[in-house]
Amino acid sequence: MSKPSAKAPPVIEVAVEWGDVTRMQGKGNPPVDVVAAGHYTGVEPQSAEWYLDEAISKDIGSPMKDGNVGVIGRMTRRGLLNLGLGEPYTLPFTNGCWASIAGLGDFGSLGPSQLETMVKNFCWSLSQSKRRHLATVLIGSGEGNMSLSMALDAWLAGIYKMSMSSSEWLQRVTIVEYDPERFLMIREELGEMGPSPRKNLSIVPADEKQVSDAAAKVAAALRKKASEIVRKKRLPPSKTSSNKGAPTRIMVSTSAAGLTFAALTDSASIPERQVAIDPSVLRMVSENAGLHGDSDEQKEWCQVLRQLLIPCDLEGHLFKSAAPVVLTLDAAAARLPWELLAVPDQGFAASPVTEEGKAVDGASDASAWAENFVALSDQRGITRQFRSQNVPVLQTRVTQRKSLRVLIVADPASDAPLADARKEGEELKALLAAQGDIEVVALLGPTRARLPIVISRLMRERYDVLHFAGHSDFNESDPTRSGWLFSKGQDLWLNPALLSRLPRIPPLVVSNSCTSGGIAVNAAPNTLVAAGLAEAFFKLGARNYVCTGWPVGSEAARAFAIGFYKVLLEGGEIRQAMIRGRLCSANAKGGTSTWGAYQHYGSPYFRLTEA
Repeated sequence: MSKPSAKAPPVIEVAVEWGDVTRMQGKGNPPVDVVAAGHYTGVEPQSAEWYLDEAISKDIGSPMKDGNVGVIGRMTRRGLLNLGLGEPYTLPFTNGCWASIAGLGDFGSLGPSQLETMVKNFCWSLSQSKRRHLATVLIGSGEGNMSLSMALDAWLAGIYKMSMSSSEWLQRVTIVEYDPERFLMIREELGEMGPSPRKNLSIVPADEKQVSDAAAKVAAALRKKASEIVRKKRLPPSKTSSNKGAPTRIMVSTSAAGLTFAALTDSASIPERQVAIDPSVLRMVSENAGLHGDSDEQKEWCQVLRQLLIPCDLEGHLFKSAAPVVLTLDAAAARLPWELLAVPDQGFAASPVTEEGKAVDGASDASAWAENFVALSDQRGITRQFRSQNVPVLQTRVTQRKSLRVLIVADPASDAPLADARKEGEELKALLAAQGDIEVVALLGPTRARLPIVISRLMRERYDVLHFAGHSDFNESDPTRSGWLFSKGQDLWLNPALLSRLPRIPPLVVSNSCTSGGIAVNAAPNTLVAAGLAEAFFKLGARNYVCTGWPVGSEAARAFAIGFYKVLLEGGEIRQAMIRGRLCSANAKGGTSTWGAYQHYGSPYFRLTEA
């Protein structure tokens, strides 16, 4: 008796179409029943995913808000979309269609083999859900990532491997391209692969009318571009730009060989590459850039620092727009003074203005330096994030204005008095109290700001902002003697271990004190014993943390705090407040060696209260 023959795997059609992926639902035979884009872990939607988010949000009655953020963006901010490679997340779309995003892992890590695995896992999951026709953008082929041919090959390999698992449902994958030129290029690449590049796959010829229409569109665009080039030669150059658009995200990790970079912009994904650099040279340049008292010499050192740190092919992405820069750093990379990088002044330094468009006092100052060069932190705004899966989700707003509660702790150590810290606390209390609708608790001086009182307040009461002005230190070899100093003689510190006993941490913590951004390179990933304050606050629930990377001058620190809070109270974003604070600090006594010390961990779009 002969054995029954094994069931042959199904043939899956692969097609390319010129159009909008968000409008593909119901098209084709079988009808499109799922549309898709890719999603990097922790990265809010941009490019195709942003448009898909916009369409989904509108369709389910939850339109974009909070600065053009839709339902997928809001879920990302809450840390709900930590998808594995190829893991889908789906939402209902129109006419019974699904909208799905495919997990891509960390940006910078998506190579051909990872893309192939993603496609296999993603398509298999859709098939198990009885989806028949997937319409998707060509994930993996964005600017700076894989070539079209490389991405297509990975897609075909992934679909083929999925089909070998005897999928019974997914019958067709349509690659949708909005740009007519790229559509023609994808069509040509698929055509060169032949009608059956792999067993069980069948390439569907592109619609000839679409091909001719796309070719006409490309020709018209080329004629227009040629005309614009001729016209621009007759006009003076413009230095305008926009603050809109997704942030430039740069991930940096360290190894014995140097630094490893990856980047993601609103138009490109740049895979990982290494920069070999001598740590001792980098340390010397960093110290000269940060602590130099002369403005002109500081600017020169900061230019050298940029040339040492930033790969040449990344510089163009840093300079071409005014959107903020978000740095995802490991512990060693976080010790570098990224805020000091000197970049050519493109004429769009991110002015610290309010939501209504009014400039705050002194906002016309573009930089701590003279013309031609500007700090990257002033031109774009820099926000730091930890390269850790254990860091809580970022928050972009604290609360409604009428319920805002602020705790100020200033000059707490009687045996290490700091008059400017006390003055800072008094000025900040007056500034906040003048608003009329903010509850302020000010513990000023060693009598009121004793460590037990501060701990008691934080344990029993809820605060939205915790501001500290005083002495702090970071001692990696003796973690118990790190944190905020409350008594030098008694060796009393508010350290990470003590912080871990608190039931809650205010969403915004401002530590306006020396070296409060110290990072422990060798700390265990899941403990607070040897962590710096920044890591400790985030692991315990803070969403935004402002700190310093080295010792700061007391007058310049006070100037930073007042300028910083003025912008927040006017409804400005925290990146704008950081810029204003740095400028105020730079203009104060001791400001040249202080302004660049300020760092922000969190979200660049955080606002203190509802607008």
